[in-house]
Amino acid sequence: AGSGKTSLADGLVSRLSYRSIGTGDYLNALRHEDSLLGRFVDSNFTQQGLQEIGLFYIAEELRKCKQLGQPFCLVGAKNVKQTEEVHQTIVDHGHQVDVVIELVVSVDTCEKRIHNRPVDVSKPRKDDASSIVRKRLGLYNNSIGQVRNFYKSISTVRYISVDADNLSQEEVLNFVIEKLQAIERIPGANATQQESDDTRPRVSPLKAAEVKQLIWELTDHHLNQHGKLNRQCFRFPGNQPGALNSSTIDNLREHISKQKVVRKLDGQRKLAVIWEQHLYFLSRSLEVECFPFSCDKQWERILVDGELVDLDCFPRLTFFVFDCLSYRGRNRCKENLLHRLDHVNAFCESVSRQNGTNSIIIEPQIYYDIDKVGALLNSGPNPVREDSKLPKSASLRVPSDGIIFVPKTIPYKMGFSPLVYKWKFPEMETLDFAIQWRVDEYQEDYLELLSVAIKGTRQVYTCHGTLLSIPDILQEYHDYTVVECLCGTNSSQFEFYRVRDDRSQPNATWVVEKQLAASVVSKEEIIEICALSSSNSAERVLRYHTNRNTSQVGRYLPDALSRRNY
Repeated sequence: AGSGKTSLADGLVSRLSYRSIGTGDYLNALRHEDSLLGRFVDSNFTQQGLQEIGLFYIAEELRKCKQLGQPFCLVGAKNVKQTEEVHQTIVDHGHQVDVVIELVVSVDTCEKRIHNRPVDVSKPRKDDASSIVRKRLGLYNNSIGQVRNFYKSISTVRYISVDADNLSQEEVLNFVIEKLQAIERIPGANATQQESDDTRPRVSPLKAAEVKQLIWELTDHHLNQHGKLNRQCFRFPGNQPGALNSSTIDNLREHISKQKVVRKLDGQRKLAVIWEQHLYFLSRSLEVECFPFSCDKQWERILVDGELVDLDCFPRLTFFVFDCLSYRGRNRCKENLLHRLDHVNAFCESVSRQNGTNSIIIEPQIYYDIDKVGALLNSGPNPVREDSKLPKSASLRVPSDGIIFVPKTIPYKMGFSPLVYKWKFPEMETLDFAIQWRVDEYQEDYLELLSVAIKGTRQVYTCHGTLLSIPDILQEYHDYTVVECLCGTNSSQFEFYRVRDDRSQPNATWVVEKQLAASVVSKEEIIEICALSSSNSAERVLRYHTNRNTSQVGRYLPDALSRRNY
């Protein structure tokens, strides 16, 4: 900020016909657009979440340079990670880096230049605020050594350092041009590299940003509790149930009669929104997938929550919907569960007519009364048997690692919900950890398992133990990859279950500590609690009808109760 990078790039454009590529100016222009993408960039401008958009812009500009045979100057990244990503993007598009120019300028000079910079009142630059400038320069000074070493390690790159503190912009430009003219083009192995032939369908970072912004606006997730713009939107807005164990079972027992139960399918948790004849999925790691999708116009911009399943028993990918967050442009999160399920059932019934032609099958997840818990759990984690007395449903063909209790009368709460409980079969009880590679005194590799806590702007990791054995599949994964681990009898050693590609963060430290401190609730105890509540409900119904007309109990009792000899 204020070092003269953009001015130098503009000079190279005018004097040498270079093409200037600068993500800062591009993002600043975007954030002033009244569009989903513009609002997304504006609300997250000071966060570390816009790299993908910047890389996409760089890639598009590099393609144009390739087509026109035009040289380019790119205003560089701020740290070594961004530098590596930008460099790889350049190489992937058939170019090479010939020269790197470092402008050496003091912090005071940078601040003075920014203070004297002409300001467009209608389009102020947020990153020109004094506090942000100081922070950016501090971060840059801490990382410039790594960036410098990265480029100096590449034998084909020439490095030019300019003491720009005591030179005018014109003098800096003349000095750089003189150096460039003295450098002959260095042939490189990457000069003839072709663009990637990867033809897999992808969602561009620009469209992904628009989808995220749309989802946040449909749920008012972009606003804080006071209705003001939330500057930290990069969170998955789905509901996260609490664990049902010995520390929470009494709360469930007290409110068991108000619960509905749904099977916890062994799939990938997604939010799905229909927009412009496409179905977009948002994962918990905030990745966006897109599929063409045909349906009635009334379902445009409906936002639903569910599990994406890929099993041989279904002809295509199948999305099981278990909640509705927005419908007809209105946030439905404040409605109770039964009202939200009305929207889910209407949506699934309507789109089922296109299930034969769409690339994604849409099915409703079924909620059950608590008297069905025994039948749900009798099959264990396996699909429910076809001879079960439960109503037929496609979701019963999917393996399940437990059940979720959802109160019928509460709204949908984004983030952790202490009133929604998930119970897993004890043999399927798991935690999500980040891994960190370590070497012991015998030079053997082992993996530490970490949880995370947010303290201010910092992420603090806590180690809870190690992986019992390291499977071959993990050899290719780096530090802080999230893995799901089975909780065994040893509280400090865990067994690997699977890699969580759909998660970017492990479980929170308080979640892990609470779960490890509590004891597991058995399947038999869950069934007993639900059966007792069902029995009490039946007795209350019987007492009501008996008091009303003792001679016609059978006439007034529901068929289900009559069959049970109440």
